[in-house]
Amino acid sequence: MRDVAVAHCREDLLGKCPSLHEWLAEAGELQDYEWQIPRLADEALNRFIWQPFLRTGHRGAFIITATDFGVFLVERFFGWEAARQLAEALPAHQKVALLLHKFTICARWQHKPDPQALQWLADYEKKF
Repeated sequence: MRDVAVAHCREDLLGKCPSLHEWLAEAGELQDYEWQIPRLADEALNRFIWQPFLRTGHRGAFIITATDFGVFLVERFFGWEAARQLAEALPAHQKVALLLHKFTICARWQHKPDPQALQWLADYEKKF
């Protein structure tokens, strides 16, 4: 399944499968944002919240796990109770919709997918 997702990313992003570091390289405003990272009782949740930052060194990576999107991910991976704990610990202003305007799109592959790849995907989906 992971290989299929990577293949689709390569096709949809003009042949590029960007790393998290590449996505955040120009996200200076997210890097400078005053993130409020909760300290939870569950160490597995704390590791989950900090992992994107520790892998990239970009504070902007907290947009993935220390926002309402992170609550969604925690529910998927850890369950409803863990998601509730994170949701209660996060400040109300730390929402993806409020922070995305701080993300600068600068590379061509970030703007729009390759039309040929989209057509291939549409044709592929028609087979099923």
